[in-house]
Amino acid sequence: METLIKNVNILNPNEEIQTSCNVLIEDKHIKQISRKKVSTKNNVKIIDGQDNYLMPGFIDCHAHIMANGFHKEENMANPLALHFYNAIKHGKQTVDAGVTTIKDCGPADIGVKIAQKKGLFIAPKMEISVTPLVSTGGHFDLFLPSGFDMEIVSGIS
Repeated sequence: METLIKNVNILNPNEEIQTSCNVLIEDKHIKQISRKKVSTKNNVKIIDGQDNYLMPGFIDCHAHIMANGFHKEENMANPLALHFYNAIKHGKQTVDAGVTTIKDCGPADIGVKIAQKKGLFIAPKMEISVTPLVSTGGHFDLFLPSGFDMEIVSGIS
């Protein structure tokens, strides 16, 4: 399937802004960029760029797609599955902001990356750390004695 984006300005970091362009996309790849009329197939999807800007996707090299802030008490009390739903929400928000690749610095695991690659949820391409390196008392130091005191109830009577 072809998509034609008409009347769009192209921001390329290596060049000056190209104004009033037509961009032909076929099978998720840019096939042609021109200021002239572009030949298309009959079933082309046409998008009016409305003189907006088209630019490369951004890379966020320090993300936490599963995290919802760093509130240790709340994170320790929440079930693990809730963090995966955070990934679904944050993945879409990240893509909507123009970010197409992230380096997740924890705690996302390989399952989150596989789910994204299978199209189970919308998210940018992910490179993941799985287990982050942290300093004692750092924001992922949930298990080492770092001054954080939380009462633990054993559940054994």
